[in-house]
Amino acid sequence: MPATARVAGRGEPYRGHEGLRTYLADVARVWQELRSEPVEVIEVEDVVVCTGRVYAWGVGRVIDAPAGWVWRLRNGKLVEGRVYENQREALAAAGLGEERGPS
Repeated sequence: MPATARVAGRGEPYRGHEGLRTYLADVARVWQELRSEPVEVIEVEDVVVCTGRVYAWGVGRVIDAPAGWVWRLRNGKLVEGRVYENQREALAAAGLGEERGPS
């Protein structure tokens, strides 16, 4: 669940095409600015792990925090994307463990 979901009061992950539309509407509603800044991208077979930082402000909230994203592909198409609170969690979720260093 991305930070946007928590701020927007969502209890469930965004799913499918409609979920992506809902996510983008939530972003527009709760943030004046939302910026993801990737630092590293790792591709292993059908999994892409991206680590970096996320910056957001709006609705009396500010986020400046590490983040990790894991994207799973099937036949060249995105089938799942998850947001993690740091590099370590994202790497572990992708099965890459601690060998890449601390977040």
